Amino acid sequence: MAAPDTFTDWFGAVLDEELAKVPVEKRAAWLQRQRNVYIRRHRRFHETDGDSEAIAPHPKFGVPTAFDMLAFITIIDQRMVQHCGMVLA
Repeated sequence: MAAPDTFTDWFGAVLDEELAKVPVEKRAAWLQRQRNVYIRRHRRFHETDGDSEAIAPHPKFGVPTAFDMLAFITIIDQRMVQHCGMVLA
């Protein structure tokens, strides 16, 4: 795989790599846990004007922004539909 061009491409690749390690029957629960983590992080980020997340910067893309976290949640949602047939309301 070529090096990712964006933070979201990188996140999607890492998510897919980790998801491949999870047994099929446990993927829905694993993805839901990941989704919950990023929803909490996104909420805290907004509640503290960006001061809540002490994240080591990615060497190429820097520190994730609130927009990045929202994009990460969307990627997780996409994987839930693709891999688990889940439709989110």
